[in-house]
Amino acid sequence: MKKALLALAGILCLAGCSRSVTVCGEIRTDRKDDLIWENEFSGYRAFGPALQAKGERAFGYDIFTKSVSYPVLHDRYEKALGPEKLSFHIDHGDGMDSYGVGPTLGCGTAALVDSSGIVYPWCWKEAEILQNGPRRFQVRLTYSPVLVNGREIIEHRLITLDSGKRLNRVDISYDGLDAPCPMVVGIVVHAENPEGYYADNKVLATADLGDRNIGENGEMYCGAVLPGGFDSWGYEPLEEQQGAAIGHVLGHTTYQPGSTFTYYFGSGWSKAGIKSLDEWVKLIRKSI
Repeated sequence: MKKALLALAGILCLAGCSRSVTVCGEIRTDRKDDLIWENEFSGYRAFGPALQAKGERAFGYDIFTKSVSYPVLHDRYEKALGPEKLSFHIDHGDGMDSYGVGPTLGCGTAALVDSSGIVYPWCWKEAEILQNGPRRFQVRLTYSPVLVNGREIIEHRLITLDSGKRLNRVDISYDGLDAPCPMVVGIVVHAENPEGYYADNKVLATADLGDRNIGENGEMYCGAVLPGGFDSWGYEPLEEQQGAAIGHVLGHTTYQPGSTFTYYFGSGWSKAGIKSLDEWVKLIRKSI
C-alpha cells in the first residue's frame, strides 16, 4: 500500500509542479520520504516513515520560506540532492529552510494529551495526495498507532492548501478513543527569540529567527487559528530543553470521539512583505 501511495504522489507531482500552477506538492522518496507542498506564499514539510525508521525524532510541521509566487521546492530538492549539492538551508534568492522542528510540534501541529503530557504523533505512515494543483493541494495522512492513557490510537489527517490562502486547513480524526480527550495545537518557541510569540483564544503565532545563519534570515512567522476558540492558551516551557527549542505557545481544547477536529496553520516571512509579528497576527486572524 505504501509503495502505491508514494507512486501516486510522484505521478501527480510530475503533472502539477510547473510555473503555470500556484499550488503543488510531492513525496521525496529520495530524501527520507519528505512530504513537501507549497502555494505562492510559503512551503511546508511533513516528515515521513523513512525518517522515523532511522529513529530521528521530528514530529511537527516544517516550513520553507519563499519570496516568489511560483513553485520552488521541487527545484530546491533537485539542486540539493543532485550534482550541484546546493543546500536549501541557505537563501539563494527565493527563500530557504532554516526552521528548527526536532521533537516538538513545529509550526502548528495538533496532538492529543494524556496523563504523561503531549502525545507526539511522530511521522506519517501512509500518504495519499488527492489533489495536486493548479489551485489546490490536498493530502490524506495516516499515522502509526500511539498509546494514549494505555489505549492504542490512530490519527487520520487531511491537509488542504489553496491558492491565495495564507493558511492550510487541517481536518483530524482519531480511531480508538472512547471518551473525550484533551488536545493541543502548538508552535515551538526557540531560544533565539524567546519573547517572539502571541496567543489569544483563537490565534497562536510566533516570530522565529531560524536555526542557522542567525541575523541573516529575517523573521519566519508561524500561526495557527481555531475559529471556534481554545479553552485556554499561552506559553508553556518544555520540561527538558530540546536543542534551541525551549517551549511551545499552546492552545488547549478537547477532542470528541467520532468527530472531526478542524483548525488552520500557516507561515510567512519578513523578506516576503510581512513587516512584524503584529501584522502577521492581524493577517491570519482575518484569513479564516
